[in-house]
Amino acid sequence: MAPNAYYHSEAEKETQIIDALQKQVSTFSSLRLLSGIASIVLLYFAFKNDNDAWWFLLLGCTALFFIIVNRHNALKEKLRIRSLSVQLLQAELAALDGNISTFDAAQEEVDPLHPYTYDLDIFGKGSLFQLICRSVTLKGKELLVHLFKNPYAPIETITERQACIEELANMPQFIHTFKLTGTLYEEGKGDRDKILSWLHMPEKFNNKLLRVVSVVLPVLSAIFILLSIIQQTFHPLLTLVIVANWVTLIIYSKPVKETHLLVGRSVKLVDKYEQL
Repeated sequence: MAPNAYYHSEAEKETQIIDALQKQVSTFSSLRLLSGIASIVLLYFAFKNDNDAWWFLLLGCTALFFIIVNRHNALKEKLRIRSLSVQLLQAELAALDGNISTFDAAQEEVDPLHPYTYDLDIFGKGSLFQLICRSVTLKGKELLVHLFKNPYAPIETITERQACIEELANMPQFIHTFKLTGTLYEEGKGDRDKILSWLHMPEKFNNKLLRVVSVVLPVLSAIFILLSIIQQTFHPLLTLVIVANWVTLIIYSKPVKETHLLVGRSVKLVDKYEQL
C-alpha cells in the first residue's frame, strides 16, 4: 500500500474509534454525575433515618461512583492516545505534501562553523534533519545528530543501516505504534539524569515495618470507620488509628517529598522506555 493511502486509511480507522470513545466518555460523565448525586441523597437519608440499610446503600453507591470515575478516566486516556495517533498520521500526510513544520528541526544544532552542515542545510527549519527525523527519545535524536555530523563509517556499517531501513520500510504499523508510544510522554533534557540519580539513591522505603504499617493502618481505618457508621457513634479506637496514620505521615513525609521532587513525572518516562 502506498504511504498516502496507508496514512489515510489508518486516520479514518482512528477517527471512528475516537467517535465511539467520545460517546462512551459522555455516557460515563452522565453516570458519574448521577451516582454522585445519588450518594449525596443517600447520605442525607442515612443521617435522617435510623436504619442501617441506608448506610449500606450509601457504601454501595459510593463504590459504584469510584468505579465509574475510574472507568471514565481510563476512557479519557484512551481518547487522548487515539487523538494523538490521528495527529501523527496527519503530520505524515502533511509531510508527503511537503509540509514538515511539525517535526523537530534541531535548530540548536545549526552551526555556521561546521565544515558542511550549515551550507547543506542539514539542521534547522526545512532541513534534511527535519525531513528525516522521527525520533521519540532524546538519545535517538542525539544519535541521529551525531550521524549527520559524522557520516563516515565502514562499508559494513553502512550496509547494515541500509538493511535496517529497508526492513522498517515494510513495517508501517510497527513504526507508527513505536512513535505513538514514544510521543505519549514528552522527554525533558534532565529527565534521564533524574532517573539515574533516583536509581542510585539509597533505599528509604524498603523495610518490613513500613510494609506492615502500610497494609495494617488502611485496613484498621476502614474497619473502625465502618463500625462507627454502623453503630452511629465514633469508635474510640479510631482515634488511635488516626494518630498512627499522622505519625507515619510525619515520619515519611520528607523522604517522600524528596523522591517526588527528584522523580516526579519521570516515572511515566520509565514506563515509556519499558513499552518501547
